[in-house]
Amino acid sequence: MIEVILTTRIEKLGKIGDIVKVRPGYARNFLLPQSKAIRSTKENRVVFEEKRAEIEAQDQEKSGIASNIAEKLAGKEIILIRAASESGQLYGSVTARDISNEITRQLGQEVKRTQIVLEVPIKTLGIFPQRVQLHGDVNAVIDLNVAKTEDEAKTQRTALIDAANKEKARAAKQAEKWAKDKEVAKADVKAKEAETEAEVPVDGDVPVDAPIEAVSESTADTAIIAENDAKET
Repeated sequence: MIEVILTTRIEKLGKIGDIVKVRPGYARNFLLPQSKAIRSTKENRVVFEEKRAEIEAQDQEKSGIASNIAEKLAGKEIILIRAASESGQLYGSVTARDISNEITRQLGQEVKRTQIVLEVPIKTLGIFPQRVQLHGDVNAVIDLNVAKTEDEAKTQRTALIDAANKEKARAAKQAEKWAKDKEVAKADVKAKEAETEAEVPVDGDVPVDAPIEAVSESTADTAIIAENDAKET
């Protein structure tokens, strides 16, 4: 592992000025040649601090340019025509270079191969979201429509839209059901509260709707207790 000073923000690695340890190959093949970092030596640390403001200003400018490109790419689709088996398996796979070249050709925005983030290899037909890391934490997501022909690409797009609309309708229906169930539940709670309030005694001893016999028995009991108390006295 070697130490480098980052001169731009690198996802999952650090921000400008951070001193991080990386593998030698990653530093030599990516960070150093693309001026994304410099070796962390005593001399370089002094130079970096002297030029920090300038480096941060340049990075901010690059970030602004990247944001403009991201807005133009966001939600766009590129079609990649590929040979595939009947099961949809590609004869080969889609590479980062393939994607960057087609973005430049079809969308008119120059994107480097190193800016294509291939989370998993694309080896089948279909439509795949593809992240393009334009600068630091500036990203755009486009759709890769991998098909055998232009017509099949259109069919795949239509099928995806139909599926999305069905899911949207299902979600809306479910939300409506939940809302109705919630209103019913509220009504049940209010009904139970009203029923409970009706059962509460008015005078604290005898309910409003208590039978006359119950009242009489209660009064008789009170009289007997009073008589016994008098005899004991």
